[in-house]
Amino acid sequence: MKFSKYNIVVPYKDNTCIVFNTLNGALVRMDSQDYNLQNLGQKNYGILVDDDCNEYLLYKYRYLSAIFNCRSIHLTIATTMSCNFNCPYCFEEGHKRDGFLDKDAIRGIQSFLKSKKTKPISITWFGGEPFLNWNAIQMISNYLIDNQIDFSANAITNGSIFSPSIINKIDEYHIKNLQITLDGLKDTHDIKRQFRTGGGSFEIILKNIKHILEHSQAFVSIRVNLDRNNIHEFKPLKDEVLSMFSLYIKNKRLAITPNYIRDRTSFDGCTNCLSPVEFYTFESSINQIRSLPLFKGPCPLRSMSDICIAPDGEIYKCLEHIGDKIHSIGNIKEGSINLYRQADLALTALPFENEECRNCEILPICGGGCSAEARKKVLENKKINLCPAEREVIKDLIVKVYENNYI
Repeated sequence: MKFSKYNIVVPYKDNTCIVFNTLNGALVRMDSQDYNLQNLGQKNYGILVDDDCNEYLLYKYRYLSAIFNCRSIHLTIATTMSCNFNCPYCFEEGHKRDGFLDKDAIRGIQSFLKSKKTKPISITWFGGEPFLNWNAIQMISNYLIDNQIDFSANAITNGSIFSPSIINKIDEYHIKNLQITLDGLKDTHDIKRQFRTGGGSFEIILKNIKHILEHSQAFVSIRVNLDRNNIHEFKPLKDEVLSMFSLYIKNKRLAITPNYIRDRTSFDGCTNCLSPVEFYTFESSINQIRSLPLFKGPCPLRSMSDICIAPDGEIYKCLEHIGDKIHSIGNIKEGSINLYRQADLALTALPFENEECRNCEILPICGGGCSAEARKKVLENKKINLCPAEREVIKDLIVKVYENNYI
């Protein structure tokens, strides 16, 4: 027997240690003296493995298998790249183009989904602001319902466009989850997330959330984008949301979680962005961390089962590439995908080609970092740190999760 190469051992109180295995997710506290090769009970948790067990190949096999897993279809549809907000940090700046998903693209999507009707289908309505093009959502959803094609949907929205006629269709159109952003308390949010025509959106969004919860069964996920200027507002904002929607939070219809703004476009104010470690430290301070990261497979950039459709019908593999035609792999109007481009995105700059990744004990929960960034590092010879915050804080994270769940 030998110790798993994916064990992370953290000394703990009273001569004990906590062992986390990043390959199988086992989290075990034991007497420090019991962490030895003679304690065969550890094999039950994958802490001990047979001498001939090559765990690296096992992870590699699972990762590569997931790339080619097409048992389900995940389709992100950008109904428009237009938006009625003017958020300074939007990663789509520079790639936005006016125009809505047109009828030819809609017919292409309908045909594509009909050809996949024997598989589970999930749709994410995306933009811009997807509900600016409510007509496209109606046409595609009604087509799927009329043709008895089973599907589920969710939407990433700024939460500002929810008329009664839209809210009344949320359940009918199988929209199970709505992700809506708030950027702090009212005054801060209204500066960061203004309408393009001027004026704040905070009160409108909260009113719409209330109506959504009252008149549909959808789950609402409020995401709070944080930087160094508004990080102190998360807790009072959470308290405000709790007081307004306590029943829905209790019934698990609504949740509020922090996120951090990433510098994707060198926007004005990007110097206030939090680093991943700073964000982790904040999450830890407010006891938001309840679970450890588990198996990390390929992201949509590599996965054959994921595609993104732009309003002009162009097909992309990554949300952050939508609108940038250099990354397109085909067009849904023509029903065509360039297999060479798809293979290139799937298989170039894999983590298994990076010696540091191959030898890293957190590889199974990291997956080599952002695949798009890995491509830039390899193909453009850019100096990019692909390592997530977990690499720096993993031992502290293990202790926090153990204490938050078991003490």
